[in-house]
Amino acid sequence: MGQPIGKHGGARPDRILIALLAAGFLLRLALAWAPFAYLARRGPLIDDAFYSFSIARNLARGAGPTADGVHLTSGFQPLYTLCLVPCYRLSPKGSILPIHLALMLLALCGAATSWFIFRITRRFASRRGALFAVFVWTFSPTVLSQGANGLETGLLGLLVAVSLDFYLGSVRESPKPWRLIVMGLLLGLTFLARVDGILLAAAVVFDLLRLPLAPSQRLRAVVGMLAVLGITVSPYLAWLIFRFGVFLPESGVATRFLSLCYGTRFVLGARSAMFFPPETVPLVYYAGSLRKALQTLVTEPMLFPLSFLTSGAASLGWLGPRTWPAVGGAALLWLGNLWMLKRPSGIGEGAWRGFARVAGTCAALWVPAYAFGSLGQWWFSRYFSPLFLFCAILSGTSLDRLGEGLACLRRLGGRRFVALVFCVQALFFAAQVPETFLRHKPNLNVSEYVQAARVLGGSVPPGSRTGAFQSGTLGYFARTQVLNLDGVVNRDAARALREKRMVPYIQDEGIDAVMDWPWILEALLERRSPQGAAGALGTPRPTGPFLLILVQPAGEPVAKRTIQK
Repeated sequence: MGQPIGKHGGARPDRILIALLAAGFLLRLALAWAPFAYLARRGPLIDDAFYSFSIARNLARGAGPTADGVHLTSGFQPLYTLCLVPCYRLSPKGSILPIHLALMLLALCGAATSWFIFRITRRFASRRGALFAVFVWTFSPTVLSQGANGLETGLLGLLVAVSLDFYLGSVRESPKPWRLIVMGLLLGLTFLARVDGILLAAAVVFDLLRLPLAPSQRLRAVVGMLAVLGITVSPYLAWLIFRFGVFLPESGVATRFLSLCYGTRFVLGARSAMFFPPETVPLVYYAGSLRKALQTLVTEPMLFPLSFLTSGAASLGWLGPRTWPAVGGAALLWLGNLWMLKRPSGIGEGAWRGFARVAGTCAALWVPAYAFGSLGQWWFSRYFSPLFLFCAILSGTSLDRLGEGLACLRRLGGRRFVALVFCVQALFFAAQVPETFLRHKPNLNVSEYVQAARVLGGSVPPGSRTGAFQSGTLGYFARTQVLNLDGVVNRDAARALREKRMVPYIQDEGIDAVMDWPWILEALLERRSPQGAAGALGTPRPTGPFLLILVQPAGEPVAKRTIQK
């Protein structure tokens, strides 16, 4: 049986918990309403978020699900994008206010997630452990930035936490029909928030099948829950199939292919990058992608006390390509020793086993899904946000194990030990603040795209069409029509990329200019076009960090050129 929430004095929301929840909400609120200039240059907003913003804006205007106003797309997460539509209904002519309203929604999601983290952790840990889990989630710069990036990350985190709390506290203890209906609905909403939420459903099914019930009862529980999940997502899947002929958003297929077009640039570094046919992926790519994914997880100080070792090694430069296996091995050894320590008295054995199975299964599925299954270099930390949520919960249980399992820490005294842990954890978080919130990151922030939209307005005549591979922010702010070229929200462009006919596609679409980063133009325009065709588009000229190509009319003789490296 898990720890009942609200029936014991130590489990009730107290002043410390209320203070943590309030602090987390105020921090997220401050980010949501920070000046847009800060959000664009040093804040957490990212270019991909502007695809969702553009689609929601067009839905609010009655133009349908399109990012560029031309091509209908399935390349968005449906639940989050639909939640954004009222933001654009409230401000139909505004571009900035709806963004703040969207971030406000994400702030509410992040603050609510903290409460459910407390509830989950309290089922199998002490009050101080649950408070520490909330502290880790509340003040982590990684979590704060992910929750305000403008994408569905914060909504996904909330639905994962709600689903896990309901499963551990209700379904697992007594899988009654009405509880299975609610569980299926929650998992369906998690899938609609982000399609890889289906991995959480798989983990829950795995644990359900191991409950001490008759085989027929387990089977009925799983079938009933999955049936409700299927009914919940069926309207969305039917729309995908009948409108686009696919089962999943087109953005997933496009990003997998795009990652391969960049070769090993992000795996081995730009200087040692090598390119290969996307149909034939070398083993070095898989190995590098897995390494990057694992490094993303272990370098974030989210899993106490392991992150004291791994994050400390990363800050000292000890977590390079050759040394990270040794550091990771030491961390796993440390974890093994930690789990041999005495468990705190009164722990919810059933809830703990359920959490351990669900979290462990999710980790076993999530990491390969992005390192191998997705064939993508997409180890960005936001993709692992559910795993960071599990890490915060595990941090609370680890605090209990150390505090009661080591005699030296028991002699130190509970309050002193907890105060020491909170202070050390806070120092790790403080070290992340400059990089996360204070420094300008040109390749991650969106300020260059905003500036490029202004430059574009003075470089091409009104009514022109511009093509861009990274078209999120550019298309949102530009006064001219900007068509997506990397296929994330344009399946015609995705097809042209696969068939290596980007230049003919640009000409067929009547695009008057192409604008993007030089290395993207090299990988996705020059390499994905017939040999020598890219130079026939026009002469690239620098506009800040980007290159702008004013497209020559088709058939006009132009000297052979190549994209500037």
